[in-house]
Amino acid sequence: MTFTDTKRFEIHRVLHNQMGAEVADAVIEAMPPFDWSQVATKKDIEILDLKMDVLRAELRLEISESKLEMKQGFADFKLEIHHDFSEFKEEMHHDFAEFTTEMRQEFAEFKTEMRQEFAEFKTEMRREFSAFTAAVFDRLDSRRSQTVTVLASILSALAVTGLTRLLW
Repeated sequence: MTFTDTKRFEIHRVLHNQMGAEVADAVIEAMPPFDWSQVATKKDIEILDLKMDVLRAELRLEISESKLEMKQGFADFKLEIHHDFSEFKEEMHHDFAEFTTEMRQEFAEFKTEMRQEFAEFKTEMRREFSAFTAAVFDRLDSRRSQTVTVLASILSALAVTGLTRLLW
């Protein structure tokens, strides 16, 4: 039974009239301002403690399960990353090997091309040098002929002059 403030006041008034103010005040102070069914007993508290223990155990179990799931998830993720990295590493080795082969082939082709161009250049230079040498020798031969002719003329002139002197 719940007591409203009006009922409490009425009880206090009746007790005050019949037993005095001191008794009325003591009884009203002893009466809780709420319903007795709302008061927890020791048994209620023990049951509540047991329920709390069960909840704590369930919560610990859920936390442990979550930890295990997370550990497994991280382990799976680590394996997946390791696998992906291994595949990537393998691809890079393969790509690098292909690139190295391509570069070696291109350098070999370039080397062959350069040798061929140098050989052609060398042949062309020899041909031009031979043509230049032939032209120089032709000019020298031509000049030699002219020089021999001039020298012969000079010698003839000297010989004639020398003979003429001797004759005089």
